[in-house]
Amino acid sequence: MSHPALELQGVLVAALRADDTLIAMLSPDGVRDGAARGARFPYVEIGTWDDRDVGAQGWAGRDHRFEILVWSRAGGRSEALRIMERVGVIAEGISADIGAFRLVNLVRLADRVSRWRDGRSWRGVVVFRALTEPHN
Repeated sequence: MSHPALELQGVLVAALRADDTLIAMLSPDGVRDGAARGARFPYVEIGTWDDRDVGAQGWAGRDHRFEILVWSRAGGRSEALRIMERVGVIAEGISADIGAFRLVNLVRLADRVSRWRDGRSWRGVVVFRALTEPHN
């Protein structure tokens, strides 16, 4: 059996890549499972992902906390904020069926935008929490 984090990440990346509105906002190949050297701006990538068992009394639940990073080099944070909003809409619309698992809940916890260390890039972070369980 696959791990629920892998299933959820796969569904999430596929949903981001399938959204024409988001794709129009990004550079070619603008949805990444991880950062690549020389990536063209703007783009989004899967960031930190924490996963833990929260099962109890016969329930095999998993708690996933993950980030989607938005990278922009526009003159201000507006582009990053627009992309972050679209990412949130897409993530919150993911189907409950994620392969061998069911998405019980997905909540957008926080958004952050800051100028990156290079002084010209903006880094947006959209933080989510999801609960999954195996299909019975």
